[in-house]
Amino acid sequence: MTVPAYVRPLFLLLALIVAPTVYVACARMPSAEEVQQDELARAQADYDSLIRDIVKELKSPDPKVRTGAAIDLTGMIPRRYYDGRQSVRDTRAELALDVLITLLDDPIMEVRQAAASAIATMRTEGAMAVLEKFFPEEQVADIRYSILARLTTWNTHPGALPLILMGLDDPSPEVRCRAGLELASFGGRLGPGAFDSLDHGKMVKKLLARIEAAGKGERHCYLSALSDFPDQRSITVPVLIRSLDSPDHREVDYAVLALGFLKAEEAVPSLIKTLKRVPPADPDEIALALGRIGDHRAVEPLLEIAKEGWLMNTLWALGNLRDPRAYPFLSEFLEEALDREQQEYHAIVVDAAHALGRLGDRRAVPLLLRAMKSPDVRLQVNAARGLAELGAVEAIPLVEKLSRKKVWTVYTRDATGWKQPRTPFRKLMDEILEKLYAAQRARKEAA
Repeated sequence: MTVPAYVRPLFLLLALIVAPTVYVACARMPSAEEVQQDELARAQADYDSLIRDIVKELKSPDPKVRTGAAIDLTGMIPRRYYDGRQSVRDTRAELALDVLITLLDDPIMEVRQAAASAIATMRTEGAMAVLEKFFPEEQVADIRYSILARLTTWNTHPGALPLILMGLDDPSPEVRCRAGLELASFGGRLGPGAFDSLDHGKMVKKLLARIEAAGKGERHCYLSALSDFPDQRSITVPVLIRSLDSPDHREVDYAVLALGFLKAEEAVPSLIKTLKRVPPADPDEIALALGRIGDHRAVEPLLEIAKEGWLMNTLWALGNLRDPRAYPFLSEFLEEALDREQQEYHAIVVDAAHALGRLGDRRAVPLLLRAMKSPDVRLQVNAARGLAELGAVEAIPLVEKLSRKKVWTVYTRDATGWKQPRTPFRKLMDEILEKLYAAQRARKEAA
């Protein structure tokens, strides 16, 4: 089709107008990182605005409004996105701490309790210093308990430790108990070095004295904290082993937990004996401890309780022991589960796939490749982990395909057996592929 001569100037004019606009628009197109930073800045502004609105309510003459505002502030802790991107910065201490400090003198107990709880969730040195002064002066045990309970849930600031130590000397048995549980939790969150500032010998003696003097229902509070001082195990392990004979299931559970973390091989016979005492023993918790210890004397007892239906932690424990005697049970269990062809499998089946690969028996490869074709991403990922343990390079195409899925997090278990429902998917898949590529390179070099 021929364009009439009188129309051509119009096209030229339109091109002169549109082209610079398109060029400028393309030249100014922001990068993905700039877009993300812009979104984060807007989210931060919205978050800060919301905190300021809550601060206004903290100043209300109505005690119910003040209490509700402090409770709202407690829940305003920023959390990271599932894909690991940076979240907004926690500005509660900057914007609200001064007002909350005034509420610690409020005549209404509920207001003081809510304000103290909110401060306990703030991971700053200033917030911890405020509570360190307030804690011993507060006469209401419930408020002191609330402070420690909030520390347990949220706070990983090293400045929380003095508060916990105060709690161990509290006149209230409930507060002392909470402090003992918090001490164990604090060590677990901060890891090795959490108690470097303490004299371990004196600390353990204090805990043992508390155990000795504790009344019924309080002894268990101090048992799990003993695992935070492995250099004192010659003193603590015998106490923990004796606690396995307690009629109180809480004492047994916490002693089992501590022995597992201490990897106390000398406790294996007692743990196996306790495994058959139901109640008060919890076979799943004992299985977890035996798996952490890693002693092969536990294999047959673990297989016995697995056949009885105690599977929650037992399959992980069998995988962690890496003993070939577990292969028949684990392979049969996984095969029967796959035969049911479900869209989503129970976490126990997912654990079985990884555990099977950890046994080092290449007979598991076809079964794990079959598991990788399941529609359940959790099962696919943990089967891939098992295949990587076996160096099964034939799984690389399936694993590469899986790695391209748009998934943020996935269920796994960590090295200590704890369930991790939000393991970053991308990082995990990179680790699996690196293992498989290394096995492929080694195979080529050997050839």
